[in-house]
Amino acid sequence: MIISDCFRHSWNWITHLNLKSIKVQTERMKMIVSRMLMTAIVLSVIVNSIVASDCYECQNCKHVDRSTPRRSNCGGCLKYVYHGQGNRVDRQCVATCNGVQQTTDYRVYCCRGNLCNSSSKVTLNATFIYSILFIAVTTIFYNK
Repeated sequence: MIISDCFRHSWNWITHLNLKSIKVQTERMKMIVSRMLMTAIVLSVIVNSIVASDCYECQNCKHVDRSTPRRSNCGGCLKYVYHGQGNRVDRQCVATCNGVQQTTDYRVYCCRGNLCNSSSKVTLNATFIYSILFIAVTTIFYNK
């Protein structure tokens, strides 16, 4: 009886220690993965802002194809959409981007990425997308 009680208490103590150890390791892994994810996001944002890209350059060009002129080593690509006088679209290469600007007569889209001013709707800024991804993954990871 004494040996079995002693064994049971020892087993409970070992099990308790193992569970604490697993919990500590899990928390440590969460921290490591969180830091790795944050580092990856920061690096990709930095690389995305440094890397030069090609952009379409044309005036009055609603649609682009292989024959549309391109320019290399751009910091960003602009797309002007004029709402008056025939809904004209212009595209060009710029040194830096300032996001989206809008008036009643026109809207200016700016993006970073190879030939990103080609689509009818310019894609969202990569920084915004990475931020949303980080928040989603962190929320899912820490609520488990």
